[in-house]
Amino acid sequence: MTRCILYCFLFLNFSLSYADNVVNLSLEQCENSALKNSPSLKIHEYQSEAALQNLKSQNEALYPSLNLDASASYNAVIPSLTFMGETINLIDNWSYSIGPTLKYILFDGGAQKGNYKSFQNLYESKTRRM
Repeated sequence: MTRCILYCFLFLNFSLSYADNVVNLSLEQCENSALKNSPSLKIHEYQSEAALQNLKSQNEALYPSLNLDASASYNAVIPSLTFMGETINLIDNWSYSIGPTLKYILFDGGAQKGNYKSFQNLYESKTRRM
């Protein structure tokens, strides 16, 4: 019996000391806080963002790409030609190259467009569930 009274006294003592720190929240504030801190919703948001980035990547594959390439190389062995007793070097030790490169897939059987539609459907399914 004394234990029961002691437990009741301790419970009331602790509950009264923490009663001063109680914050009143509305139901809407509680819901917003729960949605903001929900791990499953955060995972879903990250998956939606990843699907969007994949969709953008596939969209870029549908268009041509233009690159500027440059290279330099050193040739240790130079080809030469001997003509009438005179040796003529055909090239210099150094060779340089610079120029644009345009890359575009003319025909792939619709694979690029199919990939784009697949990633578009994936993105739509990820955003629809939110």
